[in-house]
Amino acid sequence: MVTSGSQKYAAVADSNNNTYIYTSTQNAGQTFAIPASAVPAGATINSVTLGAIASRSANTNTPIIELMIEKGAGNTYFGSPINLTGTTFSSVSSLTMATNPLNSNAVWTISDLGAIRFGVYKTNASGTVTARVSQISVTVNYSLPAGTGGQITANLSWNNGQVGRRAREQKTQN
Repeated sequence: MVTSGSQKYAAVADSNNNTYIYTSTQNAGQTFAIPASAVPAGATINSVTLGAIASRSANTNTPIIELMIEKGAGNTYFGSPINLTGTTFSSVSSLTMATNPLNSNAVWTISDLGAIRFGVYKTNASGTVTARVSQISVTVNYSLPAGTGGQITANLSWNNGQVGRRAREQKTQN
C-alpha cells in the first residue's frame, strides 16, 4: 500500500493497520532511525527491544521476516526468523537486546541509539506472498543515576531520509 519513501513514516505509525510497508521480494529490508536525545543524559540503558505488527497478504505460502538492527553496510544483526502465518495484523515476537550486538555486546550507550537503524527484513520468497508491516517500535529501558527508572517507546519513521518520531516517556520509581 505504501510505495514511496515520503509515505513510510505514516505507514509504520498506523495504530489502525490501514497503511503499511510491504514487500514480496526475497532479502529485502527497511530500517528506521530514532533520536538518541529521547533518553536523558546520564541514563544507563538496561535493554533495547524491537517489536513489530505484521501480517501476510494471502492465505497461501508463508513469508518469513526477521527484526533487525544495522549500523552501516555489513554491520547488521538479525533476530530469529518469524513466520507470518495470518492475514490479520498482529504483534510478532520481539527482539530484546540487553547489550549492543553491533558493538561486541558492549553495554548500550545513548550515542549507539542515534547511530543504529532499526527495522524488518524479509528472508524468503514464497511465491508472490507479501509480508506487510504496519508498526515498528523500539523500547529503550533505562535507569537514571538517582535510582529512578524509565522507558521510552518510539514509533519509527522513514521520510525521505529524515527522522521523525512519536515518543512517549514513562518514568517509574525503583
